[in-house]
Amino acid sequence: MSKIIPLFIVAIYWDFENVRLESYQTKYLIDLAQSKGRLVTQNVYSHWGKEHQRFKVLLGRHGFQQIDVSEEGKNSADMKFKDDCQKELYSDTSPDIFIIVSGDGGFASLVKELQSRGKYVIGVGWRNTSKQTLIDRANKFHFAEELGKLAG
Repeated sequence: MSKIIPLFIVAIYWDFENVRLESYQTKYLIDLAQSKGRLVTQNVYSHWGKEHQRFKVLLGRHGFQQIDVSEEGKNSADMKFKDDCQKELYSDTSPDIFIIVSGDGGFASLVKELQSRGKYVIGVGWRNTSKQTLIDRANKFHFAEELGKLAG
């Protein structure tokens, strides 16, 4: 008799302005997400008109929806990121696991809100730039430099 293993629903929300990954690192990020469950959301946020074309192609190949934040302002991408994440949190098909790719401490309050609704939050960011408030708030935090070790 085979044992049924529950499959968690996973979402990736990625602050590209804060954490840029190369193709192989992006693949490791997807592998991490898929090791946790069924990946249903892959959103990546930036001012795409200002980004180099190779990043757009790379992310498209990996299945990421590129959310363009054309409004000017220091935190306009962060606000759209948070708004979309909260909409999915309160939807009928809310993921069980949210992977927040950013080192921005401003996302700690979002992580707290996700956790208050029973969600497990994994953070991913660069070792030298990730804020301690975000690292401490996430259920688990991985440094981007080590994504390959997690996938292997």
